[in-house]
Amino acid sequence: MEVRLISDWNKFLELKPDWDRLFGDNDYNSVFLSWDWCKCWLEHFMPKSGTDLFILVAMSSNNKNVVGIAPLIKTRASNLFGRSITIQFIGHDIAADYMDFLIDPESDDSHKIIASLVNESTKGNDWTKIDLMRFEGLKNTKDSIKSHLENQKFPYQISLDSISPQILLNLSKNEYLMSLSKGLRQDLRTSQNKLPSESILEMTSYSCFKDIYYLDKLVGFHKDRQKDKVGTSIFRDSKWKNFLNGLLNSKQTGLFSDLSVLKLDGKIISTVFGFRTKSRFLYWIPSFDTSYHGISIGKLHLHKLIDRTIDENIPLFDFMIGDEDYKRRWSNTSTENWRILIYREKKNYIKEELISRTKNKLIPLKQRSKTMNLIWLRLSKLIK
Repeated sequence: MEVRLISDWNKFLELKPDWDRLFGDNDYNSVFLSWDWCKCWLEHFMPKSGTDLFILVAMSSNNKNVVGIAPLIKTRASNLFGRSITIQFIGHDIAADYMDFLIDPESDDSHKIIASLVNESTKGNDWTKIDLMRFEGLKNTKDSIKSHLENQKFPYQISLDSISPQILLNLSKNEYLMSLSKGLRQDLRTSQNKLPSESILEMTSYSCFKDIYYLDKLVGFHKDRQKDKVGTSIFRDSKWKNFLNGLLNSKQTGLFSDLSVLKLDGKIISTVFGFRTKSRFLYWIPSFDTSYHGISIGKLHLHKLIDRTIDENIPLFDFMIGDEDYKRRWSNTSTENWRILIYREKKNYIKEELISRTKNKLIPLKQRSKTMNLIWLRLSKLIK
């Protein structure tokens, strides 16, 4: 099996037909693996310097058809401990909740394809580590990589990356509602009763549109909500709004993108950016008008989204990464996502352990004062 490296932008563009074929042949490939999503991410988030395309393409021995793609980038960085070169997924730690290799489902030996891609990524000396995050537990890529690495010389770690709460929707709307806790059902009734009498609450979804008015609402709500919370809104960086607008207007991701708005008597009070496919609904970025005190606007919107998902016979509602309490209250199952770290040399592994321990010792300091928090932020960037 031949594996080719694509590091040129034009070659990446030429890969679209084969990429689209592999993506479309598997209903469980998440939108984060689509060619359009990766292109949009690269256009908005890929650093202008220090990062290169490192896309690996596996070709069958018989007819030279593309049977596997590893959507990777290679990043060079420096910190207090020296310089490093990391190979990681497109979307690594920014925007992509699920990552994986694209494998031809009709292939007789997916393990061989995965092993060939991993083997190619470890060739040469111009890399320090390979950091592959958020492999979905429902796919077998992790196990294939582990099986391959057990026979290699490289130190590696496989660890739990995150939990994704989910709802298996093999119930009617009423059956699902009654499966929820009494407390959550009471919250929904209370919020509904607090709405003005005879008011009209309706949900509408938009996708593939040019008018960014509804996207502006999402951005505004999100910024307002973060004012009284720890951290900052992702939309403080204008790249995020431009990125979502690009997804909505893409021919491919626009078909999956779902920007739903909840209106009260015609006024938008809540927005959710998600993705809708035949196999699942991905609940991604929610936000709502914080001026409605005492009313769980977000819960009302979420309930309507779940009802619509049931009506459309979509079997899974996926909250994606993050095991927050509110997600657990709605979910009836979950899946594990995995992280694989491969080191070229043992000393790189030891260095990573030292960095991790140093950061863990510094974490309590940031809680002492705003000054210590500022010092933590600067130090964490230096040792990242």
